[in-house]
Amino acid sequence: MSSYRIAVSECKPLIDTATKGLFRINAFRITGLPVDATAGEIRKRIDKLKIMEDLGQGQILNNSPFALRPSPTCDQIREALHRLQDPEKRLIDEFFWFWPEEFGRSRMDPAIQALLSGDCDTASKIWTLRESSPSTGTIATHNTALFWHFTALEREYYAANNDIGPAQEVIAASNWNNAIQRWRYLFGDGALWEVVDARVRQINDARLPANFGARMRAAMPLAFAKIHAELALAYVERGRLDLARVQVTLLRELAPKGTVIEMAADLVLAAAKRRLQANSKNVKDEATRTPDKGAALARTLMAPTLFLFEVIELFFGEADYVGKEVLDETLSVCLECAVLYQRKTGDNDTFVDLLERLRPLGDNPEINTRIAENLRIGKKNVEAKQEDVRRSHSIPSAIKQEPKIIAPTSVKRKSSWLSKLFGKK
Repeated sequence: MSSYRIAVSECKPLIDTATKGLFRINAFRITGLPVDATAGEIRKRIDKLKIMEDLGQGQILNNSPFALRPSPTCDQIREALHRLQDPEKRLIDEFFWFWPEEFGRSRMDPAIQALLSGDCDTASKIWTLRESSPSTGTIATHNTALFWHFTALEREYYAANNDIGPAQEVIAASNWNNAIQRWRYLFGDGALWEVVDARVRQINDARLPANFGARMRAAMPLAFAKIHAELALAYVERGRLDLARVQVTLLRELAPKGTVIEMAADLVLAAAKRRLQANSKNVKDEATRTPDKGAALARTLMAPTLFLFEVIELFFGEADYVGKEVLDETLSVCLECAVLYQRKTGDNDTFVDLLERLRPLGDNPEINTRIAENLRIGKKNVEAKQEDVRRSHSIPSAIKQEPKIIAPTSVKRKSSWLSKLFGKK
């Protein structure tokens, strides 16, 4: 396992947090607390929540312009406060929220105070002006990157539930560009990670490893790549391949290494691949018991297979990707279902139709060969039947022996890096 993958495995909380809902679960956004809130301030907020719940008003007032609307539920607030009591999750939520110029002095920070009072325009102007300052530039750039990143993800959240026009797409692209050009700089900015290391020391919790900042730094490209991969996947599900391609392009800008892209794809496609594998096994078992249903069973696998094929093609094009093994397995099952159906029913027309639908999805030379050979046999049987029909009323037909259908062999599964990384089988 590479040192990069080891670093990622040691920063799993960051990878888990990095979703397209990144800012909608941020504890500081939900509670309205500043990132340098003390343990005492957090306890007071917990006590206030309990009192308001007893009064039947389990909502904490949050005047921030970034406050969730509608207001978070009691359960959301409780979960957010619980996150703040976990030092690793707290540090991650701190990274993805707005920093004061000096931690511990949020009450004297003009930008943070403007933000807490609901004036995000003033806060944004202060940070933009201070980006070039040698003393405050790193934190100002972090906050500006975060502001545009937040705005971009909120637009994506809106777009997931509403139709957006070209004008909105242009604005979203501008938001992403403003965020990404800064994040790319910050990933390599030693001063930024010195701030994170200083926060680890300030938090001073035995549960927070001294090198947790270094772990975050190593895993950050994958964390960002995973967010864009999730957005791309969501757009494919909605049939918006144009917007999905935009997200893949952004992903490649932030994480140009092929290894990172593959890992991000594995993470977001893991659930879809597991479902497809489970469905394939169930279909194979059912087709073995009831081969006359083989055609219908094969069709149930085609839509999810095509979806996964489109997503993998979107991320990797013609490049090899270990995740394609799932497609190979599923196509092999579909082929087996078609063969079982043909042998049971002799319905070569349906058999040929199924194989024609499977053929464009084939990426494995062995499977492609089996599909092509069975397709040749199926078409020959269809032609022979048509010829028999033409001759049946005038010339006695010779007894024909249909060619033997080639049964598919099983495809050996490969283990992905993800199963090795987290011990999954």
